[in-house]
Formats: sequence, structure tokens, C-alpha cells
Amino acid sequence: MFSRVDIFQTPDQLVVESDLPGVAREDVEIWVSHDCLRIHFSRRPTHATADGTYLKQERVPGSYQRDLKLPHAVDPDSLTAELQDGILRVRMRLDPEGRALRRFDLGEMAELGEMARCH
Repeated sequence: MFSRVDIFQTPDQLVVESDLPGVAREDVEIWVSHDCLRIHFSRRPTHATADGTYLKQERVPGSYQRDLKLPHAVDPDSLTAELQDGILRVRMRLDPEGRALRRFDLGEMAELGEMARCH
């Protein structure tokens, strides 16, 4: 289950909005690296009542992650995020000179895993 996203640009920022209904703030993690953004979230299980049985369950509990290739380089240190009314809003300052792009050594590549090769 992937959350739906919108990505838009203001004159100096890139903004990513993602639908995360029913997800608590403490269950969301975000990483950014030059032009890649990773959103990881967990959906906690809901419990049917003792006398009830699920007939359909689409809000499946578990951990989910979404890797996004951003259309522009961003300043990783400028990331701010808020989760309000089930919508995660991530803002990052654009880096028009591409200074946020950086080379990774093998140790960093191992630590970053797939984040270093954003899809």
C-alpha cells in the first residue's frame, strides 16, 4: 500500500504532500538526499470487536515506504514536515546550484542502501 503524493514547486521550495490517514506522527520517518525523498510509515492494527468479524479490510497494518525521485536538487538541511488532518506536507528549499548533490563513499553507500540509488 503506497500513499498517493502530489509534488509542486513554489519559487524557492519543493513541496510534497502525501495522504496518510489514520497514521500517527510518531509512526512517520522521512529522509532526503539531494534529489531523493523517502517516506516511511507504519499503520497500526485496528481490532474488530470480540463479537465481530472483518468482511473486508483494506487498511492493512504494517510498515510501508515510498521512495520518490525529486525533479530538482534540494537542500537536505532545509526539510520541514507536518502531519495534519491525515496529510503529510514536506517542504524543502530548492538548491539551484546543485550544491546538495554530493558523492558518497562506499561506507555511506552501505548505510544509505537503496536511498543512494533512488528509483
